[in-house]
Amino acid sequence: MNFSQSASLVKTTFVGLFASVTLGLEAIQPAGAVNRVCSALDATSIISSILPSPSCGAINPGDTFGISYTGPLNIADAYTLEVANINGAFANSHAFRNVQFLVSGATTINGVTTPFTNQAITIWPSNSANNPGGTPYISQGESGYVTNDSTALFGGSPVSTNASFSLTSPVSPATPLGTAGLILTEPLLLTSANVSSFTGFTIKGQFFSGAGPFAAGIGIYTGGFTPGLAPNQILGNAYNLPVPAPLPLLGIGAALGWSRPLRRRISASKA
Repeated sequence: MNFSQSASLVKTTFVGLFASVTLGLEAIQPAGAVNRVCSALDATSIISSILPSPSCGAINPGDTFGISYTGPLNIADAYTLEVANINGAFANSHAFRNVQFLVSGATTINGVTTPFTNQAITIWPSNSANNPGGTPYISQGESGYVTNDSTALFGGSPVSTNASFSLTSPVSPATPLGTAGLILTEPLLLTSANVSSFTGFTIKGQFFSGAGPFAAGIGIYTGGFTPGLAPNQILGNAYNLPVPAPLPLLGIGAALGWSRPLRRRISASKA
């Protein structure tokens, strides 16, 4: 199998996991790179201004991060990736390096099923030395966007497996996406890449520099993406957050009026 082949992507936005949090965190000085790994949680509650628990804890500049989930996921759903600088207390920039979306599962091609583990998906529009000019699907407060070289194509344009960028927050004046610095990918239909089962994912990269909290996760659109609807579920987590409690977050869900319909959908699914 080869995930550098083109995948069917449809246009939308992903709910920013957290759009504004008032936290006065000081810069943390690196004490040697560490791999900070934590679990992705059902973070759909952030639409109602409730943070997921437990969070990933602290991370230092220079550390690598990984937010992972293991469990069956529906290949008929659409998935989109987001990274956000959620510091709303003071002007602050985070730099991220080599951010990737890795998936595990199996492909079936001509009746032959082949399992795979932590395979990188080519979702980033290429902006490299050999393939310059690509830009993020949606972003705000973003700068310095570059990717690794890639010969994969989507819609006739090169795409890459990892990206590096900086996110500055808060964004002022506030946009319909809230005040967070964030970067979003287009939703991905894994069936278009011959994926027959989806059993887990990892969002990984390096938190190169910065101070204050950031979040990463995926939005899940049940049965494929429908324009104008919020994700049915959000799986993700955040670093550098205090004990979770209801906070006056300005999430993208609230900004676009998605909170009430999403709560109704969640309640119906539990009935």
